[in-house]
Amino acid sequence: MRSTIALSLALMAGLVSAPGGAAADQPPDELLDAIFPVLRGKRPPPLPLKNVFNRLPGVAPNPACGLAKVDLVQTRGDQTRIFHLLADPALENDGQPKTILVGLSTIAVDADGSRRAYHPDDPFGNRCQKPSDDPAAQICAVDVLGDAEIYLYEHSKRISQFVGKPARPNPAFAAAWSSLWSEMAARKDRWVDLRAYFGDKTPDDTRLYYSSATDRAAVFDAGIIPFKAGFPCQHGDARDEYFVAATPNHPSPPPATGADACRTTAYLDSLEIPFFVLPGAFRQLKIGDIAIGLSTLGGAERLVFGVVGDHGPSQQIGEASIAFLQRLGGKTGAIRNVQQANALQIEAARAQGQGAAIGVLVLGGTAHLLGTDYSSQNIERVARAALADWSAAHADRLQACLSSATANPLEGFRPPAN
Repeated sequence: MRSTIALSLALMAGLVSAPGGAAADQPPDELLDAIFPVLRGKRPPPLPLKNVFNRLPGVAPNPACGLAKVDLVQTRGDQTRIFHLLADPALENDGQPKTILVGLSTIAVDADGSRRAYHPDDPFGNRCQKPSDDPAAQICAVDVLGDAEIYLYEHSKRISQFVGKPARPNPAFAAAWSSLWSEMAARKDRWVDLRAYFGDKTPDDTRLYYSSATDRAAVFDAGIIPFKAGFPCQHGDARDEYFVAATPNHPSPPPATGADACRTTAYLDSLEIPFFVLPGAFRQLKIGDIAIGLSTLGGAERLVFGVVGDHGPSQQIGEASIAFLQRLGGKTGAIRNVQQANALQIEAARAQGQGAAIGVLVLGGTAHLLGTDYSSQNIERVARAALADWSAAHADRLQACLSSATANPLEGFRPPAN
């Protein structure tokens, strides 16, 4: 699931937007100011995020592990956060690690790539509630529209998808979405051509739909839900189907039959494929590289064999697919709704028993070992062999590394203010 912080920063910076259709109603200045404050000159752009990997001097690697303590230090202006990692003793020429083990205190859910991630008729992911609800026969979304970075506005004000504590669906969001989607599904072309407003500064991925009749707008991120012929992709090009939820293309998709933004064969399905999510700071680690999770929770040790499958928020480490979390947490059964998906989140501090720990080992340069087969069976076969090769000198190398690792919060450690 994507962090709303990521899109907020992107919208402020004007980093996500793209041309829509030419027949849209003209949005009011106040709406454009609210959505694109930086491009409209209402707010300065955020300072750039800097990522630096620092090997800790004078700290010898655990001999059984063989990985050194390395910090990923992220700075933005006077703000700093740190992720404590284990990585290759010698960093690559560009200061990047090619093998890492990251200890985690929390591992959260990323539903992107799933065929059932987002549905226009289940915006809150709560339609399937009873054990008898069959996801194969009903609309049973496992994520909410906000996590697809679909945001709604009315009279130039953002409408929250949820309100209150505990959070509950906002009726105003439901009403606005129903109204806007009915127009989109009817193929009313009210997509705004942002190039007319921002020219060559128009970013690549945002789509803006505006209806002057209701003074409502919807913002889409086409990097998560791709667009075809000016409208969001849905499976089978059917308007009553799930949205296509994209992940970055894995390296070896089946041959294309033609250019089609809605084509899903290169995406990794969160419900079926165990994958881990990394931010773009790790330039040596690619989509398809082997990612192996190890958990010791409640006295049980579990391994999950997966791959790097998605790029996550830039200042966060610790998201994984539904399939990855189910196996790491020892859970089985169909996931029917967003509540069940969110319940897969693992927090080591709440686990039963002593020595609760979570870690993920990522082996860079291994994607080619999968060839063209990204099935879960082939991923496990290749990952088992890669782990055996990596552990050849010490059978318990992975466990030794996890015992040496620091458990990082999802958003890293923030140094105390001076």
